[in-house]
Amino acid sequence: SMLLRRETAKAARDFRGADALRDSLKRSGVLIDEGSRTWRADDGRSGMLPPRQAAPATGHARGQHGVARFDEARTLCAPLGEGSYGTNTLSRIFAPFNVESVTSTRDGYAALLFPDAAAAAAAALSHYTPTGQRITLVGA
Repeated sequence: SMLLRRETAKAARDFRGADALRDSLKRSGVLIDEGSRTWRADDGRSGMLPPRQAAPATGHARGQHGVARFDEARTLCAPLGEGSYGTNTLSRIFAPFNVESVTSTRDGYAALLFPDAAAAAAAALSHYTPTGQRITLVGA
């Protein structure tokens, strides 16, 4: 999405590119509030901005949420702390999709690693916690 590309550009310190994406989003009717890290569209949709990609601490290529780039296609991320679920609950919910591991990341997300991209795509459907809270999944 353009929001994710904008956050990636900002993390790479490509502020000119990030500003161009912001302007394009604005022309499309999407407003960004950096203070609350949210976006809102003219049609009423809204949401949280994707987390910013941290620069890798080592020479290993890492993507958003610290996931190794070769694992991006088979990894989904879910925000933690938005309710009463954590990595153990996510492990149980995604067990039917053969989730290999669920680990928390430094930015408040859980990285869910699946056997392959097809399993990750199948798991990307809407899921709910035992208390009825919708789990929002984003790509790595």
